[in-house]
Amino acid sequence: MTKRKLIKLGGSVFEQLDPRYYEEWSQWLAEKNELIILHGGGPALSAYCRDMNIKAEFNNGIRVTTEQVLLGAERVLGGEVQSKIVYALNENGLPAIGLTGIDGASI
Repeated sequence: MTKRKLIKLGGSVFEQLDPRYYEEWSQWLAEKNELIILHGGGPALSAYCRDMNIKAEFNNGIRVTTEQVLLGAERVLGGEVQSKIVYALNENGLPAIGLTGIDGASI
């Protein structure tokens, strides 16, 4: 029976990820299971907003997503951060593709 594992990681984690994780995930896939990695990237999005002079708004510690922030999220999270993660996974022998919430009208 195929099992599915969902892992949520911060977008910057991949730059310092212990190689043993890749080994564990490779074994998981070798056993014909599914692996889904959901990533963040708050620091990269915050840097984008600073560079673009977009005022960050937070409500109880949660970023308020304005139209400008959403555009940045699409560019930074769906582009730069995701590409780095997919590259790192592929470089470590894990067949990976990247999808965003707009791909296939998934959200």
